[in-house]
Amino acid sequence: MSKYYLAIDPGYGDVKVFDGKKEFKFVNAIAYAGNTQGGIKNAQIEQFEFEGYKYLVGEDATYNDPMITRDYKYLEKYSPLLIYKVLKMLGVETTDEIHLVTGISIKDWHNKEEFGNRIKTIFVNGEQYKVKPKIIPQGVGIYEQYKATHEISEDFFAVIDIGFNTLDAFIFKDGLPFQKYYFANTNGVNKIVQQVINIISSKVPGYTDISEQDAKEILSAKKVRIANNYVDLSTDIQQEIMIYTEQTVNNINAKFSNIINKVVGCIIAGGGAYFLRENKVKMFDHDIYPNVPFEFANVIGYWEATYNEKTAKSN
Repeated sequence: MSKYYLAIDPGYGDVKVFDGKKEFKFVNAIAYAGNTQGGIKNAQIEQFEFEGYKYLVGEDATYNDPMITRDYKYLEKYSPLLIYKVLKMLGVETTDEIHLVTGISIKDWHNKEEFGNRIKTIFVNGEQYKVKPKIIPQGVGIYEQYKATHEISEDFFAVIDIGFNTLDAFIFKDGLPFQKYYFANTNGVNKIVQQVINIISSKVPGYTDISEQDAKEILSAKKVRIANNYVDLSTDIQQEIMIYTEQTVNNINAKFSNIINKVVGCIIAGGGAYFLRENKVKMFDHDIYPNVPFEFANVIGYWEATYNEKTAKSN
């Protein structure tokens, strides 16, 4: 029997994983297996039997009418399935001892116990895994990762975690969050994605049935391919990013008031941070970014806050 110490961030856009040595991710997409090309079986597509239904998970699901991934109930229902995929990718056996730290948004924190109980037992494809879970608020990992990799003269930071579906913001001082200064909402980058879908629908006639995953790719590329031609959307997308940034800053200032100007730095991470930095958009004068891929800062911080190299190892 081997012991595994894992961190998983089951984000609405991607599932991020860190095992103490390496990080990886896969798209958080789930579809019913019956949607596959009219139900025709494909030996190359892996199916997962879970709670009476067969599903596709990850990249395979993106082409087969995936479910919308925008609320806590989705994560509650399907996290065991997503965790199972992670365990199989890592070669974990059902007899292994599994320690798992994961997180949910502070806006869903009242579901902490329910969520923890949901992932204690993973039963998929007739296999059962027992898990010892720990739940941490989403965004705390970003703070822990930054502190673990930087010399800190004054421990006083804001953390802004821009995910696909949620935005979580905290103020930390000397290792502890300020109880009155935190908030979370559903204004993640999906707000930009929805506008991109509207732009494409109005500017690219005939380009229909745009999934959220399609829109995310178009958002990054700032163009869309129609047959062999590309339609440039950079001006429209840049404008939407600026609008989103301004609205987000206004929301943070309204919640945090003048304290945002007193912190040493605003650590900005999550997948949405790429759009800000790549487009040279500053939220605050003292923006700082993690020294790891932004989307992995949270999950790496989960691991570093919970385990350490003396007591944890991956096998």
